[in-house]
Amino acid sequence: MKALWAIILVLVAIAVVVLFQPARATRDGTAATDAMQAEIEKGVEATLAAPPVTTSPAPSDAAPKPVTPAAALASDLNTERAQAALDSSAVSARPLKAGAVPKDASIDATPIEFSEGLDRTIKNATVEKGAFGRTPDGALLADNRWIVRGKGTQESPYIVSWDYLLSAMDSYQPRNGQNAMPQRIAMLDGKWVTVEGFFIFPLASTEVKQSIIAMNRWDGCCIGVPPTAYDAIEATLLEPMALNRAQHQILYGQATGIFRVEPYVIDSWLVGLYLLDGATMRAEL
Repeated sequence: MKALWAIILVLVAIAVVVLFQPARATRDGTAATDAMQAEIEKGVEATLAAPPVTTSPAPSDAAPKPVTPAAALASDLNTERAQAALDSSAVSARPLKAGAVPKDASIDATPIEFSEGLDRTIKNATVEKGAFGRTPDGALLADNRWIVRGKGTQESPYIVSWDYLLSAMDSYQPRNGQNAMPQRIAMLDGKWVTVEGFFIFPLASTEVKQSIIAMNRWDGCCIGVPPTAYDAIEATLLEPMALNRAQHQILYGQATGIFRVEPYVIDSWLVGLYLLDGATMRAEL
């Protein structure tokens, strides 16, 4: 009997230990948590009570930029305009290249009587008189728009540009019923002319007598821009030219010869316009 009561007492003691130990741990944990929360709240209160910290800006050696008054701005603007005027004068003072006159250039030219080209008989066209002048450096100003250099002789050929030759379409387009050939174009007929462009040779020949001089690069098939009657010249060479395989590629260079204005019209369509006889070529390799 005593042994039974002893066992019961042991079980009760174990139960007491099991029941009361977690509760104490919980109370200790809760206390610890409460203490930690109190410390956090104290820290927050201290932070809020502390005076704000201000950071001084970094020192700068540059002085503050003063506000520019309106008078100074006007002065600067006038200076810029004066400089622009000087630059424009400098552009105007430079010798102008052959071709269209730049928009920012002021041309000083003396009007002259100019009859070259008016006596030319051009098939399928009527020559229309133009206005001409002479610049101080001796260049010819055609229709207050185009600069032509040279004299049209073998020693001093006319130097023309592609935009100059293209300007024929301003009044000469047979398919539209426009048959007026500008005098500035007719004046080139029978004269020595120098022009730069791309040389297009027959692909299957090793020695050529003819070539096409074009404004744009074209391989005859797929690469480049096919020429029109206004931006291509059929050239007959002064002497046959031997070509190697590499030279069959499209070359760029300068050609000089006797210029012809000969419209080739089929059913009102302009197929060809310019020829160059007795041409010599100098290619840029």
